[in-house]
Amino acid sequence: MALIRALAIHVPITEPKPELIVEASIKLLDRTIACCRAVGCSPWTWRVLFPPLPDSIEYNDVKRMVPEISGSFSGTKVIVAIPFRIDHPYVDKITELLYENDSMYSSVSCTDEFCVQKAVNSIYSRFRDVGMDVYTNFAIAFGSWVESPYFPATANTSNNTGFSCSLRYVDLVKLSLVEGHGDAVSKFILDIDNLLKSLSDCAANPYMGIDASLSPWLTESVTEVVEFLAGGRLGSVGSFYAIHRLNKYIAKLIIELKVRSIGYNEVMLPVAEDLLLNERVRDGVVRLKDLMSFSFLCVPGIDMVAMPYNIDYSRFLLDVLAIHRVKKVSTALRIIPTDLESGARIVLKRFGETYVIHI
Repeated sequence: MALIRALAIHVPITEPKPELIVEASIKLLDRTIACCRAVGCSPWTWRVLFPPLPDSIEYNDVKRMVPEISGSFSGTKVIVAIPFRIDHPYVDKITELLYENDSMYSSVSCTDEFCVQKAVNSIYSRFRDVGMDVYTNFAIAFGSWVESPYFPATANTSNNTGFSCSLRYVDLVKLSLVEGHGDAVSKFILDIDNLLKSLSDCAANPYMGIDASLSPWLTESVTEVVEFLAGGRLGSVGSFYAIHRLNKYIAKLIIELKVRSIGYNEVMLPVAEDLLLNERVRDGVVRLKDLMSFSFLCVPGIDMVAMPYNIDYSRFLLDVLAIHRVKKVSTALRIIPTDLESGARIVLKRFGETYVIHI
């Protein structure tokens, strides 16, 4: 099934007044949703994306911003990303905010060892208090944030008004690479690009671009495509080149079709969102060290991964920081702390079953 995965409204913060931020968000959403219906646009999810939150906004105001925005649209699910700098006074409250409102997503940006330790102490050490599901809504961006419709490792770094979209089109890529129907992918992306230009004209809201990242959803498996190109299971010899080839394929699409682009535009391998990758993790075919190595090839290489009880989070996050420093490119990470052994089955509220990874 090929469709618009998410349509994200980028809301700037020009004045750190929560009532103005909420009002601007609702107005932009209302206008864009109405015009989306008018032009025949049907996103799978609606999203709102803010810049890193200013320190001057009171904690109770932060708590009420997300429900006020998401609760203004009956029948339309709206999720909201509020990123925090690691030195923000409410970093210690991120897990509490996420626990109280599952429409909120958040992230921090990390560039040094202090940030790693702060993330461990303030965020990952609290999983027994808030549960595993909270961590599906949180990420670390090692380096700077990438402005993208993909949550949670994103922020409105430009501080501009506009909208962007991500796609679900794995099945079309399979048709293109496995069966040679390349025109299907090109037609789909061009049709979406033209549709979003019409939406922009109708809503008087700037169209910022498509994040053409190839991301899975359960049976729409990116791992299946990688394994076809590699000629073996993910993690076997040939996997690196297969992921690299897919990244080049995405980049070529954007250049040749001359569509507006934003964000990551790379292969994504979120374990709990890809049923075949889930199987590979369950069976120990793909291990944590494999996903860490894939981070050298694609920005979100360690994503939606349930971690075993015996992991040293400080040392692990320092390893990911080292990967970022070697790559000199932003590297995203989304992990789910557990107190279970590798191979254990867990069930996540929105994603179903996944498995604690083998190190």
